[in-house]
Amino acid sequence: MSQLSDAVIADAKAAIEAQLQAEGKPEKIWDKIVPGKVTRFIADNTTLDQEMCLLDQDFIKDEKLNVAGYIATYGEVAIAAFKRVALG
Repeated sequence: MSQLSDAVIADAKAAIEAQLQAEGKPEKIWDKIVPGKVTRFIADNTTLDQEMCLLDQDFIKDEKLNVAGYIATYGEVAIAAFKRVALG
């Protein structure tokens, strides 16, 4: 959380509100939508360390699980290393 300043979070909130306005969402429901989207922005843009970053990511095939939860379904499995791969 210390990675994000109040200005960055305020800019993210303004961008979220602009997106909701562009989507035509009524302003009455923004107070219910914006906090969740800001929380998601914070979660997506902060990390404790590389391993936690990997394990906290949403699992791509089931967004209800994170990577750590998916790995736990295999039993006593530990991650020894990981590599980042980028295409393009």
